[in-house]
Amino acid sequence: MQGTDHGVQAVECVGYRLRVTQLREPGTNCVQLSGLSFTFLQPASPPGAASDAELGKQVVAAAQPLLQLQEVLARRLEVPEKLVAASTSRLQARLRSEVPVEARTALAERDRLETAELERGPSSASDDDLPGRQSGSVQWRTQRGEMGPGSAGTAWAVCGAGRVRASGQHEGGFEVAANLFDGRPNTKWLDFGGAGGKETWVEWQSMGGSAMRLGSYALTSGNDCPERDPSSFTLEGQAAQGAPWEPIDAQSSVLFDGRLQRREFAVVNQ
Repeated sequence: MQGTDHGVQAVECVGYRLRVTQLREPGTNCVQLSGLSFTFLQPASPPGAASDAELGKQVVAAAQPLLQLQEVLARRLEVPEKLVAASTSRLQARLRSEVPVEARTALAERDRLETAELERGPSSASDDDLPGRQSGSVQWRTQRGEMGPGSAGTAWAVCGAGRVRASGQHEGGFEVAANLFDGRPNTKWLDFGGAGGKETWVEWQSMGGSAMRLGSYALTSGNDCPERDPSSFTLEGQAAQGAPWEPIDAQSSVLFDGRLQRREFAVVNQ
């Protein structure tokens, strides 16, 4: 195993990103890990950072839509779906009557094509062939992880004192990035097409923009398929949200001797 010391005396960042560049078996296009953890020596909050009370208020505010979910679901049943569809159709016809004939013709043709596409059933195209969501702002689509191939990665997921996202994840098998921080060996993160096929990374950010002083980080191998183990990777840090990513530590030729093995790497000269 070879490591690179970047001479960092004390690493204090609001975000940390693990970038995987090579797997144990070259040519493998699937990355997996059961765990990723950070050992913080002491947190250091920058000026203007949110207090614990302010963070608590933000959490409560964010949870309000979820608390009202049952009420919303009940209200959806108050009006029959057929009535909603008929009312929407009448409103659409009235609005379209006010536009030029050429525009109405184009809209009718669009409706025809959309109906024909729906009647054909699900597309056989792979996920890599499909574009991302076309509507909505770039910021909104990025937060939801719906920018499509080559995007900024998955949607953010809250985990403990931070949030996490990744270059990709296996949502169908619930092998998602948040599993890296749940402390359970029977869960894992899996990214098909990673390392050998595309840029592969996992990003963690602290909540409230607090800088966290990092002493070490650790990776835990998956429960199977050793060829998917990361063997070369770089840990990067972000001094502030939106700031450039800077290298903190780099490792190469890392070998996990067994499944669910934890390997720790120091980043602070003590």
